[in-house]
Amino acid sequence: MRIKIRMLEHLKLPVHLSGFLVVGFARRFAAYKRATLLIHDLERLDRIVNHPERPVCIIFAGKAHPADGLGQELLRRIVEVARMDRFRERIFFIENYDIENAKQLVQGVDVWLNTPVKPMEASGTSGQKAAVNGVINCSILDGWWDEGYNGANGWAIPSVADADQAERDRVERESLYNLLENEIAPQYYRRNQESLPREWILMMKESICSLTPVFCTDRMVMEYQNKLYCPAADRGLKFTANNFEVARRVADYKQFIRNNWHYVQVETVELTDSLIQSQIRLGPIWHGDVMVEFIYTDALGEIWREKLELKGLLSPGVHIYMGRFRFGSGSSLKSEANIRVVPVSPDFANDFELELTTWGRR
Repeated sequence: MRIKIRMLEHLKLPVHLSGFLVVGFARRFAAYKRATLLIHDLERLDRIVNHPERPVCIIFAGKAHPADGLGQELLRRIVEVARMDRFRERIFFIENYDIENAKQLVQGVDVWLNTPVKPMEASGTSGQKAAVNGVINCSILDGWWDEGYNGANGWAIPSVADADQAERDRVERESLYNLLENEIAPQYYRRNQESLPREWILMMKESICSLTPVFCTDRMVMEYQNKLYCPAADRGLKFTANNFEVARRVADYKQFIRNNWHYVQVETVELTDSLIQSQIRLGPIWHGDVMVEFIYTDALGEIWREKLELKGLLSPGVHIYMGRFRFGSGSSLKSEANIRVVPVSPDFANDFELELTTWGRR
């Protein structure tokens, strides 16, 4: 409570709000972060923030890039809503957002909200900093939260995988309102005989214990070193050795693939209850120079990738690839089957270095 009061004083907000459930949303105002998702349905929001027994205060803060007109429009809309009479002392926008304001917010609010369009969120470091301070996260399962959420250390906003953006916004907005109204606020205000929010405290402790040791600067530096910096340095030495021998070979190989990729075609895609089989024409390209994958969405909306194995040669330049479903069967797919063929090489930095892809559908 002391830290919460200090935050309110620093932000020049009414100190009596320290007894309210306070939700924080502070970050760059980019369109994919959907800062206005929560304020779309003003009638529903009014009922939540002005509940007579469980009031909620929402603090927005952040800046839009000078060249980002859409981000500036989102910010303008939040300011407009915050100035409405019915949201007085319930919704705030903090101007002149800076490091000190951010520091106060990640320590002083009760819930840290994140509503990105999945899978656009790269990480979400503000939520990691909030978790260290005992602030509980409520977020779309994207970025770090897709890994960090364990079902007991915060809230995941239910989402949909295969819907257009308008429908996704509607579903996720309703999910967020339901969480705030039916789970988050009731849990915050539920007290034991000692007037302590025991369930809330347990979730805070679980958040700190499960997230702080895993999401830290030490891990970030080590992963950058092991996954990016060292491999890049090793690759540079490999490519420049012996008067750029490997670099010359890879350049010739890439040119050959580019010149002949138009031959690559997915001719057939066949599904049974447990198997996927595809007939693929490669022309002059060697079968070892391509990777064939089966991309599908299961009945729960999860997207899966299955690597198909070469099973035989049907005719010159035409190969048969086969694989099995990891989950479900051909009859339980939520969307059509997709075969993806990409060129690969042990000398590539990743499987998509050449930016060449051939697709086939059932």
